[in-house]
Amino acid sequence: EKKLAVKLKAKSIGLKHYRLKIETDHKDKNHLNNEFDFFVDIIDDRQKILLVYDTPHPDIGCIKQIFLNKDNIKLDIINYKDIKTKNSVKKYDLVVLYQLPSKDNGLIKNDKLFEGLPKFYIIGNNSDLLKLNKLQNSISCRASSQSSNEVHTSLVNDFSLFQISDGLKDFLANAPPLISPFSDYKKLQGHVLMYQKINGIKTGYPLLTINSGINKEAILMGEGIWRWRINEFLYHNS
Repeated sequence: EKKLAVKLKAKSIGLKHYRLKIETDHKDKNHLNNEFDFFVDIIDDRQKILLVYDTPHPDIGCIKQIFLNKDNIKLDIINYKDIKTKNSVKKYDLVVLYQLPSKDNGLIKNDKLFEGLPKFYIIGNNSDLLKLNKLQNSISCRASSQSSNEVHTSLVNDFSLFQISDGLKDFLANAPPLISPFSDYKKLQGHVLMYQKINGIKTGYPLLTINSGINKEAILMGEGIWRWRINEFLYHNS
């Protein structure tokens, strides 16, 4: 008895019919068992992420590169104005709202568009912080000027939602600063993973908040992820 392992490449989803056939040996008296039909139901179990933006930014290209070779994740990037219906986005497992709501697009009229979907807000200088208050329950942002701060990360040591690897801790400790719109940020719900460190001083302003409650959402209060990507490439060539 011999065992043979065969890998079949799935080119599309759905129920596929395969036939296994071995060459006939003239000494073999029974040829009926030389063929075997079987079926495989191929499903798409990749995590589907939708990144929605209002205006182009280097961070968007950076995020695309991060997920480029992830076989278990499918990332779609689309301009907000090109989203027509709620049905077109309900298939996604996560929606990344890059600097949305923005100063030109508040999302308020279509606040039900991403209802029920986990959301990851990335805030930057083009974000409308007051409109953001109306769309999520994790943080509050008071009215601010047009200024911004360069902020480094300050990790919370007793963060309990998941374990932070030593590699990530080292990466964040040496990462360039993000640009965070100046505001009086306060956590309302969820867990803070990182606080803002300004001029070497840890503040009480959240930098990354994760809410795993009924309305699953995360908020990163800073743009400039592309700087992190370049820094990682320079130091680790990856």
